[in-house]
Amino acid sequence: MGKLKKTFIYVFLTAVAIISIFPFIWMVISSTNLSVDVTQGRMLPGSHFVQNFTKLVNSVNLFQAFGNSLKISLSTTVLAR
Repeated sequence: MGKLKKTFIYVFLTAVAIISIFPFIWMVISSTNLSVDVTQGRMLPGSHFVQNFTKLVNSVNLFQAFGNSLKISLSTTVLAR
């Protein structure tokens, strides 16, 4: 395989990796900012993680949400076999 072809493959794979991981990075950074900062596209970590997590715990039943996800993933895995 030529050196140019190898370089192109590595550049392509790097671009795909960055595009694939960007939503996760955005989610983590957004969890530390206020809603107004997220809607304005702020890409720097904020200092509101504890406040945001407290709001989440008080407004959503996390155990039920995790339980529902577990039920769906287990049933899908069992049925796929």
